[in-house]
Amino acid sequence: MSSAGATTSLLFVGDMHLGRSPSRIPPHVPFLPRELGPEEAWSRTVALALEKRVAALVLAGDVVESLEDRFTADFVLSPGLEKLQASGIPVYAVVGNHDVHALPRLARRNSGLKLLGNQEAWSCVTICHEGKEVCRLLGWSFRQQRETGNPLDTLTLDDTTSDLPVLGVLHCDWGQSQGSYAPVPQAGFDSGPASRVAGWFLGHVHKASLDHGNSRPVGYLGSLAALDPGEPGPHGPWLVSPVAGGISLQQIPLAPVRYDTLHLDVSTITEEDAEDLRDALQEAFKLAARAWYESLPCGGQSLRACALRLHVHGRHEHPSRVNTLLRELHGHGDLRTEQNGTSLFAEALRSTVKPALKVSELASGQGPLAPLASFLQEESEDGTLERDLQDLVNETAARGAWSELDLDQYPRPPAEEIIQDAAWELLCELHDDLRKDGGLS
Repeated sequence: MSSAGATTSLLFVGDMHLGRSPSRIPPHVPFLPRELGPEEAWSRTVALALEKRVAALVLAGDVVESLEDRFTADFVLSPGLEKLQASGIPVYAVVGNHDVHALPRLARRNSGLKLLGNQEAWSCVTICHEGKEVCRLLGWSFRQQRETGNPLDTLTLDDTTSDLPVLGVLHCDWGQSQGSYAPVPQAGFDSGPASRVAGWFLGHVHKASLDHGNSRPVGYLGSLAALDPGEPGPHGPWLVSPVAGGISLQQIPLAPVRYDTLHLDVSTITEEDAEDLRDALQEAFKLAARAWYESLPCGGQSLRACALRLHVHGRHEHPSRVNTLLRELHGHGDLRTEQNGTSLFAEALRSTVKPALKVSELASGQGPLAPLASFLQEESEDGTLERDLQDLVNETAARGAWSELDLDQYPRPPAEEIIQDAAWELLCELHDDLRKDGGLS
């Protein structure tokens, strides 16, 4: 649903984690850490709130990374809070598990920051804009770093006569029936008093999951500014507008850093000489990165740095040489470029360049490469080794101390990719060696 026709909006902000800086940013990026992280994103969010003249700005917890970061956070937050307060824009927040000690202290020092659900189980306030009631805002806060109960168990909505839509803000672990961070079952927002709330805007998980097309949105706002490669894609606050028939949403991607994946096919690169091939690979990266950048909404104009996980694929006459040169270029920091003042660089490298030959032909032959080629062909067809390895991972994870880990919070190793990549690399090296020695025509 588009927000183009909305006249009154609230601005919702996910986890900021003031005190942290984006990781894996190389020295050649010409910006200070504070110009790339939550501090800059907060400054831009305040400017956006003033520009849009929003009815309120709402923070969904984990505003501060830790108690020790409260002084830095106060230095960053206070100027923005003062500007918003001077313009009549209230700022509401719920406390998350990271800032359970820091945020109440900051609220006592800043009159422009009001906490929801900090003194009682839940708080509900009426949001007004230009003398008109817009909606009600409902919130609950962490009181200790570990909250094992479902906060919805204590939710009540007494005012059933009001026609104002109710918007809920909550820092929680949605989709969990138990845990240490306010677990809420998957269907928890669809029954009881929670089901009468027009939209739920959640903090805690740094990947946004709000559905633009849902008139009753429920999901995570995501972190305000990306902090590591595990938070890919656009980041920024959300304009939320109560409209006839539901809620309108629009994410504003104003974070200064973006982590993402860049795919590069080297099949059209024909150079064989090492130095010529090195230059061609570097130029191919630059062209692909710039094309990716130009494809972003608004041309990526808010970005200062793009950390790209580079996946190089395709076929080449000398794949092992390609892979070696790519590793050298990445190791020296030479896979980088600039576009409109934005630094684009390869944060990580994965190369699956394959030889310009057919595995089926090698597998059916009598040469020394046939057994390895047969393995690759069989594994890609039935995936037996992948399944056996995954069964071993699952069995190990269920044992002893491993069973206490929440494995869903950690990326599963792509076992099949690791196996096949290693086999392909070996096949490429053997193929090149045999060509040098005259073992292949």
